[in-house]
Amino acid sequence: MNSERYLFRRKLIEFLCASRPELTERLKDTPQLYQGQKSPYHMEDSVWTHTMMVLQAALDDPDSTPLDHLCALVHDFGKPYTAAVRERKDGRKYVSFHGHGTRGTQDAVDFLMDCSASLQPTAPEDIAGIAFCVSNHIDFYGLKSAEDAFVFCNRKPDLLRRLTNLFEYDVDGSIMDCAIPNYASNRELIAGCRNLLNTVREPEKTPLPERRIHLVCGLPSEGKRLTGRNGAGLCLADLLPSGASEEPMPEKEDSPGLRERAVEALKKKTDSPVLWLHGFFLTRHERKHMLSLLREAFPDVPVFCDYVLGRTAENQAWMAGLSQHLPAALYETGFSGIRIRVCQAQTER
Repeated sequence: MNSERYLFRRKLIEFLCASRPELTERLKDTPQLYQGQKSPYHMEDSVWTHTMMVLQAALDDPDSTPLDHLCALVHDFGKPYTAAVRERKDGRKYVSFHGHGTRGTQDAVDFLMDCSASLQPTAPEDIAGIAFCVSNHIDFYGLKSAEDAFVFCNRKPDLLRRLTNLFEYDVDGSIMDCAIPNYASNRELIAGCRNLLNTVREPEKTPLPERRIHLVCGLPSEGKRLTGRNGAGLCLADLLPSGASEEPMPEKEDSPGLRERAVEALKKKTDSPVLWLHGFFLTRHERKHMLSLLREAFPDVPVFCDYVLGRTAENQAWMAGLSQHLPAALYETGFSGIRIRVCQAQTER
């Protein structure tokens, strides 16, 4: 590794320690492995050690970029908040980090925005791409083929390349038993994705249809600003019974006639060829439920998913605790397209 990368590594770690002292300590204090036990997947003593090994794997790759290094650093920000000791059937205990990708997404976005302003300028679309990798990198382990991975990444070569890179650095940054089947299948998936990336091209951008619907998901404040800048907008609260707050659509329709009233409210929004509908919609269930209402009200109008990320304000710190699983096309095939946006302050960049 050349001296320039050594210097960047030091500045990056110094910035993390200075700007996120509590998170840094939690990363160091969170065990990756249950004391006294062995694991075929991880033998690192702490999440911090694993993170540093993944970052080093990224830096050792001569083809890696600063975006890969940032992605490696922030990919496990959610582990300290999701660590739990669980017990296997044979009585052995282990440390579980269930949901750590989704939990760490907002923390990663906040850090990347601060880092962009102070150390490493990063475009909003690149922050969005890293956020997608942070949120979805665990699901990547379950994919069976490079073709599945390409679909998972919404058929975007750049996104597949970034996620494949993180996946490889994550494997290289783990003290893993190379004799286990998972190790071989991981390497096969990485090789398959590399081969696929040599043959695919970035799809040509096509103009959006004149008549369309945008389902805006994520932080409510950012969704409101986005819909306000783009004309006709409808808040989720407008579809709920009188007096209801802006909350996710209920999983069960407890209120009689709620679905019918929601569909009727949607049909009334015909004053603009483009409808922007904003709300939380943080889970796949909420998006699927809303999509079914939109299909019922507008069966022939394409629906796009716009997932909005922004800096967590002090009075919205609780948002960081929600599962912000960014949409992947493998699970969200009902949409005509999925876009991840990053908004900062009052202006979308």
